[in-house]
Amino acid sequence: MFFHNKKNDPVACPVSVLFEIIQQDLDMGICCDIDFIYKGKRHQTGVWGDDGETRTNVKYYLDKAEFLSVEDLKQAPLPDQTPFFSITEWVTVKECDGCYPRSTPLLEQYYQG
Repeated sequence: MFFHNKKNDPVACPVSVLFEIIQQDLDMGICCDIDFIYKGKRHQTGVWGDDGETRTNVKYYLDKAEFLSVEDLKQAPLPDQTPFFSITEWVTVKECDGCYPRSTPLLEQYYQG
């Protein structure tokens, strides 16, 4: 018999929540990595810096593109040419900082189990 573990479920949320998570991780000085699905395609975004911290040489990314500021990341075009921060439909987060989305408080509040 198969038991579904709801803690592993993906979570749908507005794209603004991804930026809130990035900012929280920046405030803690740690890197951020979020895997999400938008229009059926998997994407990856986040921030990283030297020595696994976000205190020096900080880079933001969306898929394989890198940016020097969060504002540039927000304007990054997705494959349909929509600026990242402007998408209105919710994205589905599959993983956040190497953990299931529901272990991230900002995502847990959107869980619709």
